[in-house]
Amino acid sequence: MSSLDTDPITNDADRDNRMKKEILSYSKYPLIKFKVNEVKVTKDNLKENKLEADLVGNLFIAGTEKKVNIPVKIRLSPNKEIALVEGEYNVSLKEFNLPDPSLGPIKVEDLVKVQFTIKTY
Repeated sequence: MSSLDTDPITNDADRDNRMKKEILSYSKYPLIKFKVNEVKVTKDNLKENKLEADLVGNLFIAGTEKKVNIPVKIRLSPNKEIALVEGEYNVSLKEFNLPDPSLGPIKVEDLVKVQFTIKTY
């Protein structure tokens, strides 16, 4: 299972602290976790050391778990010992039972895009 530090950085300390304390319940759930149950290769170009796949697994955010399917692009090193995995996933705040983080006139959409890069050795 991989874990991500839930430390939002938006260059606004008040907003970041509110997000951590009130929205993500950081003190109780300091990590966002993703457990990969299956990797489905959707496209491969092994001659160029590239793959596309769907990571099927369980995403845990602030005490709520959902089964998700995350498309990723994978680049392998020439010896295939190192992989760079890049992807993005739209997290629905409502689906994870997260409170609306909107503040006054600043409205936040329900879907929040999470982009990630993972390097494996």
